[in-house]
Amino acid sequence: MASKIGIVIEREYTTRVMKKSFILMTFFAPLFFILLSALPGLLVAFGGEDEQVVAVIDHTGLYGEVLKSNDLYTFVIADQPLEHYSQAGEEAEVSGVLEIRQDLREDPKALSLYSFRTLPSGIEDYINRQLSDYTTKQKLLASGGQGIEEIIAESQNKVSAATYKLDEEGASQEVSSTFAEVFGMVLAFAVYMFVSIYGGVVLQSVMEEKKSRIMEVMVSSVRPFDLMMGKIIGVGLVGLTQIIIWVLLLVIFSQVGLFFLGDWAAANTASGATDALTTADLNEFTGFLDNINFLEIGIFFVLYFIGGFFLYASIYAGLGSSVSSDEDAQTVMWPITVLMMVAFYVGFACMKSPESTLATIASYVPFTSPVVMMVRIPYGVALWELLLSVAVLYASFVLMVYLSARIYRVGILLYGKKPSLLEIGRWMLKG
Repeated sequence: MASKIGIVIEREYTTRVMKKSFILMTFFAPLFFILLSALPGLLVAFGGEDEQVVAVIDHTGLYGEVLKSNDLYTFVIADQPLEHYSQAGEEAEVSGVLEIRQDLREDPKALSLYSFRTLPSGIEDYINRQLSDYTTKQKLLASGGQGIEEIIAESQNKVSAATYKLDEEGASQEVSSTFAEVFGMVLAFAVYMFVSIYGGVVLQSVMEEKKSRIMEVMVSSVRPFDLMMGKIIGVGLVGLTQIIIWVLLLVIFSQVGLFFLGDWAAANTASGATDALTTADLNEFTGFLDNINFLEIGIFFVLYFIGGFFLYASIYAGLGSSVSSDEDAQTVMWPITVLMMVAFYVGFACMKSPESTLATIASYVPFTSPVVMMVRIPYGVALWELLLSVAVLYASFVLMVYLSARIYRVGILLYGKKPSLLEIGRWMLKG
């Protein structure tokens, strides 16, 4: 029987990429994730806290002007006693009343905040911080004489060490461990997500054809191995197509985003703002981007995706062929799902220590290396380590494909009782 693996690949690929669900997911999912990530900021900007007005009753006469109003909290000197606001209840024109009973330098707890409804938690922190800073300075002034406040202001010294990576020739380039940490976890999650989703697609495809009995017709003209490999390669190409489109969209969105951020940063710099993004901050960020070898990362991302996908998809296909109901399929899926979750959690554990013993060992274990290596690559990994890890991964998936093909050949025509693990083991050994 001539090999018809190309026909199976073409059928699996074209059938799936032409589906409306694939098109919608591919082009609208990135936009959805961008909007989802921006949602908290939008909610704070447009639907955040209402302005809270707090009346300050200061029996000491020392702190009435200390509390500074901002966009969220407004402080006014009370012109009525506490009883007046208490009798007014929710009809009062203020959100709450702050009563200061005596000098806070002598008794830091001599103040109370009253309200007629639950106030936002941030207002308590804001009041406590303002009054604590003021009373601390007053105590220092009382003990140190004049000029102590200026000394305190001048003594504020924010230390920030720039981080550089040295190569074997002694050249250095500026790096950011925080950026590498975040970037690595994004890559690791992408591999985990794509392998999980499309590995499950392979299992569902096998299950659907087996339940509809179309499998019996297909194996009469296509060898079981060609059928299994055609499914795996076809579905893998679908995933790779989606990855390529997402990368292109990411490049476009990032360029547009940097353009608008540049205008915003320039405006902040011109206005002298220090608590917002400035041109210097943006230049520092783009400098980190310039020092990242995106070509190397992209190549190894594809290599690890292909290796990880073939490894797990062959397991999905082999075990999926041995069952004939959705309930049994869930039974065989959960060990694979747990294995992938372990790989993700190991990658998360290696995020803070990419050169640890755990990270090194997990980089060569084929079930964890696709995720762990994505965490480590932004920090810088020797080329020989990457090549050795990829070689082990690909050798493992070739072996797994061979063993899964033996299960697949027997399992696709097996209906009824679910085979035991011992029986599946015999299929692998005897073929």
